[in-house]
Amino acid sequence: MSSRPVLFVTRELPALAQRRLEALTEVEVRQHRQITAIGRSDLLQAVASADGLLCMLSDKIDNELLQAANPQLKVISTCSVGYDHVDTDLVKQRGLKLGYTPNVLTDATADTTVLLALMASRRAKEALDIVHSGRGGGFSLSTGLGTQFTDKTLGI
Repeated sequence: MSSRPVLFVTRELPALAQRRLEALTEVEVRQHRQITAIGRSDLLQAVASADGLLCMLSDKIDNELLQAANPQLKVISTCSVGYDHVDTDLVKQRGLKLGYTPNVLTDATADTTVLLALMASRRAKEALDIVHSGRGGGFSLSTGLGTQFTDKTLGI
């Protein structure tokens, strides 16, 4: 049995983060190695021996979980912008540290907004539907051209 603190991770992480997690030597990493959410009973069982918990926004951190948790649990970190799924009052009462990832999606949200605006203005969905259905009959000056952004103002 390891004398290192146990970190339980409730989901498989993106490739780079997963490699960094696997390279950790100062903690014993235990992990639900799936891209889908861990079942509640499995989570309750896993947290019983954890000193640290890295969870996702789909993992409810409530009284039931904290009662099942190892008395040595010191930190909970959620891989999410918000922490509505965490009972922060109970976490504070237990003297636990809580981490989260504010602003992690700010740039991705802006990028996606621009992507969707360009796709809508250029009628990309219609064009993809035509290609996928095999109805494309070649170039047309009247089909699927959409609107340019040239000389337009876009507010985000």
